[in-house]
Amino acid sequence: MIRSRSSSSRQPIKSLGISWPQLNPFMVSQLRILLPKHLTIDKRFVRSIKILVTVVKKPRWGTVTNFFITKNIRRLENKNEFISNFSKERTEKKMIYKSYISNASRRVIKTLIGLLLRLIANALSLIKPHNLIKILGKLAYELNEKGDGFVTFHIRPKKANEIEIDSIWKQNDEDVGIVVQGPYVSTNNFTLETVKLYKRIFPNAQIVLSTWASHEVEQSMQDLQKYCTVIYSTKPETLGSHNLNLQKATTLAGISHMKGQGRLFCLKTRTDQRIYRQGALSYLKSLVAAYPVKNNTILNGRIVELSITSCRYRPWSLCDMFQFGYTDDLYLMWDFKNDLRNRSASEYASKPYKVIDIVNENVAEIFVHRNFAKTIGLNDSADYPSYYDFIKSALILIDKEEVDIFWSKYTAQEYNWAGIPQYNENQLLGRLSHSDWHILISEINNQPDFKKFEYRLNEYEVL
Repeated sequence: MIRSRSSSSRQPIKSLGISWPQLNPFMVSQLRILLPKHLTIDKRFVRSIKILVTVVKKPRWGTVTNFFITKNIRRLENKNEFISNFSKERTEKKMIYKSYISNASRRVIKTLIGLLLRLIANALSLIKPHNLIKILGKLAYELNEKGDGFVTFHIRPKKANEIEIDSIWKQNDEDVGIVVQGPYVSTNNFTLETVKLYKRIFPNAQIVLSTWASHEVEQSMQDLQKYCTVIYSTKPETLGSHNLNLQKATTLAGISHMKGQGRLFCLKTRTDQRIYRQGALSYLKSLVAAYPVKNNTILNGRIVELSITSCRYRPWSLCDMFQFGYTDDLYLMWDFKNDLRNRSASEYASKPYKVIDIVNENVAEIFVHRNFAKTIGLNDSADYPSYYDFIKSALILIDKEEVDIFWSKYTAQEYNWAGIPQYNENQLLGRLSHSDWHILISEINNQPDFKKFEYRLNEYEVL
């Protein structure tokens, strides 16, 4: 029998037979103190020795008082092995134990927070919109008074029939086609309600949903055909980097349809986005007319894109989700050879990349815009001067508020990707706004100070 130093003064409260793998880190540490120092705890010993543990009550943990070793102790004493092996094993087990507890705790906390938020969301969903606005307004007011930042919020109706038709402008959309491309979004009937809204606020525009053949059998497609033309495409075998070939297939199918229908202008959007501005098409046409292309015989006009994902410091990372322009120009932009890569966005996010590395990888929207620059005779180099010259020569950047677009793919934040650089925590993804674009094309002070921020090409992005 081996006793702990203070076992004589304590009364045992229970005894249990326990195998070696069941010992917790505290018991292991006690065993190391109690066993003779020349003993080595090898695997055979772990498998074959049965230890009888007598535990006494102690605040929080308890302590080991008696160990009864029933066999093989003499064999162990004669071995020329050292306690260092056991110490190493103990350290490794301790690290694994702590890591497991830490990860388990995080999972539990995350689950509990998720359940709490769902309960709150379910409760708020039962409240009528005008009362919900009052509650959120009060919450935002308290946060602004006591928090570290200022909070605003904006509520948009979910259903098309909840939106009032209120425009002071005559509709000017007879020559415009709207391509809504991508997989059908059934949550909240989002794609269906989006098409119904467009039919109400753009009554003369032709609307096309360009999606996948796998959706053809769904009842929702029958409902959609009351409001728009539905075009089905087969998914390509090679998806392309960031599913680029999927986007190309549905986009090009929709734009080709508009070309066949003789629509002079085309608006390309996605099935998970929605614009609410009633005069949006007239506004977009007026921009193209007000800012014609210069010194380019290939383009008919500039292409309008959103600043929502247009980056200051990541060259060629512009918005390929929302685009407006002459139908022939948009067709030219999307009529490229399929990307032969199959790497997904999650694969790129698995390790850190420098800005210049991402640009050279030619992923997603970077591929689209660099290829387009080359097609229309502009420089597509991975540097700031070429990037800004392309924007100045071929694009019009507008802010999301100008068309009141809703997109909640990544987060419900109002600026959910390329943020405002003055107070966005990830400045590398600071956005190029409409005001930046206007300064760029103006006749005065229109050259960015490239040397000032050229170092950012070698900074690592945090995605």
